[in-house]
Amino acid sequence: MSLPSGRSISRLIALTILLASVACGASATEPGTAVTATPSAAGIVLSNRSDFPVDLFIIGEGALAVWDTGPCFPGSLLPAHGTQTVPWSAIFGYTPSETRYHLTWWRDKLCASGPASEFRGGTVVIR
Repeated sequence: MSLPSGRSISRLIALTILLASVACGASATEPGTAVTATPSAAGIVLSNRSDFPVDLFIIGEGALAVWDTGPCFPGSLLPAHGTQTVPWSAIFGYTPSETRYHLTWWRDKLCASGPASEFRGGTVVIR
């Protein structure tokens, strides 16, 4: 029995992702840049310009090496068209000397096959 080539596996993965997003009703009009992040004296100001709420996670760059996601990872909900400030001290891995923070956001939704998360985007915020 021969194993599939790397190219075949890549195509299979791409097809699986495409079919999963179509089956779950993903819209091609929802940009990955729906969330903006701006550093301020109080923390990181987050704005969600999309029509759906997104979960998000922020981590200091220095903590990336020791962080293990486990079965799920901590997030908070940013409502559709909402804005909130996350205080520096509330960010995982915050230290007064840390200047780079990684932000990831995603959308959770209920599909016919059950709950699913869709990766939406990420950025690095420099303080």
